[in-house]
Amino acid sequence: MAEGWRRIAAVLEAAGRRRTAFCACELRSPALFTEDGFRSFNGAYAAVLKEWGILLLQAYTVHEIHRGLAEEIVARGAARHGLTWHDCRPPVQGLDYEMDCRGMPVERVLA
Repeated sequence: MAEGWRRIAAVLEAAGRRRTAFCACELRSPALFTEDGFRSFNGAYAAVLKEWGILLLQAYTVHEIHRGLAEEIVARGAARHGLTWHDCRPPVQGLDYEMDCRGMPVERVLA
């Protein structure tokens, strides 16, 4: 993965962009993780995002989440930049819900 991050950084630099311009990527694994395996994998990913100054809110679950959004997420200010719900199971054995949090000073979406 380190080589992938170096390549992403090089593309951003060549475009004259700061690393905070990085908006998303999809990371794939060959199989479901154990909880410890995912913690290790995700820790490395989160460390790069933190180093680059990127921390938005994403939820991964096949279960309905609307009822708890207002009280548990929105009221706490965690969704002020929006929330992306991925209607899929997290890549961890036995886990039904996962939430990623990241923050950016400015978000630009190009259509």
